[in-house]
Amino acid sequence: MNPKLSLFQVLKGREIEKARTYNSKTFETKNTKWRSVSTIMGSFKNPYGEITTVFKVKPVHYIGLDGRWHDLSEIASYFGNKSGMILKEGWENKVLMEWLVWYQKRQQLIGGRGIWLPNPVTYFGFPIGRMSLPLILNASITVFPDPNPETSTVDGSVRRSVASEAWATIRGGTGTAAFDAGVDELTIFVSTSTTTNGYDLFSRGYFLFDTSAIGTGSTITAATLRVEGYEKVNSLTTSNARLAVPTTASNTGLALGDYDIGGWTTTAQATDIVYADWSITAYNTWTLNSTGLASISKTSITKFGYLIVIDADNTEPAWSSAADIRLFARTAEAAGTTSDPELSVTYTIPAFTPKTMIF
Repeated sequence: MNPKLSLFQVLKGREIEKARTYNSKTFETKNTKWRSVSTIMGSFKNPYGEITTVFKVKPVHYIGLDGRWHDLSEIASYFGNKSGMILKEGWENKVLMEWLVWYQKRQQLIGGRGIWLPNPVTYFGFPIGRMSLPLILNASITVFPDPNPETSTVDGSVRRSVASEAWATIRGGTGTAAFDAGVDELTIFVSTSTTTNGYDLFSRGYFLFDTSAIGTGSTITAATLRVEGYEKVNSLTTSNARLAVPTTASNTGLALGDYDIGGWTTTAQATDIVYADWSITAYNTWTLNSTGLASISKTSITKFGYLIVIDADNTEPAWSSAADIRLFARTAEAAGTTSDPELSVTYTIPAFTPKTMIF
């Protein structure tokens, strides 16, 4: 996996260093140290130093969108220690979200009551009322399949190549070859033989992604899957590219049995990409629908694949000799990630659920 993590994810699970070292008010109390001294004149106490006690109380500053420290009263109408704070109207235009993440974590660590919002307020389109956290935090992740040798995920294609078979036989059979180690192996096509009503090749593409960083409690709100096209041919029929969900025996390699159409969920996970729109020089993008979003794993490996729509829908075309329909794309084996299959997911994270409290 080669993820590009958002700032929130980089900070998730640890404090902002500047906040940890500066954000709380520091007080010092100094007390003189005494010791008893005995002389021929009697005993008395003699000062020999002082004790300095340093302690910190509630946060009194916040980090603004300008990256500078500001007085917390600018964004909060009330702020205590374990009591948490009530934000003022307009807070979302002032505070750095990562500072709020730190504050939420601090509230969790000290058993505090979290952050309360003014009523009414809308944040990124989400209506949030007074005393109705969790606060909604937006995060995103972009992931790619592993290049060969794979460690977590794989991409490539599995095909059935024969001399000539009927549509139902070649579509419903077992794969004869699997490809997961080359640059140009995301190939999907349907090809006819020279025997009347015969077919000699079907191919299906696979791309797996490690999306475990999203986490169980998150809500996926949007996602896109992109592949870089490099070839298309249409001498058989016009058909489009369908994003679907395969079953694979392994997360790190493709096998002949993965070809089995019975293991696919061929329902469209996004709007099919029209053949005429398939780019052979740039990325082609599927914007996932609700079915596609539900297919993304929050804790493990997400599996997607693509097929020619006539294959996905089991719609045999008008036959012609030695003709085919194909749409090809690059794999993760290309150097770097600029040509890799790419899954980008946007999701929301409930940062902290506070206890009920009335001010």
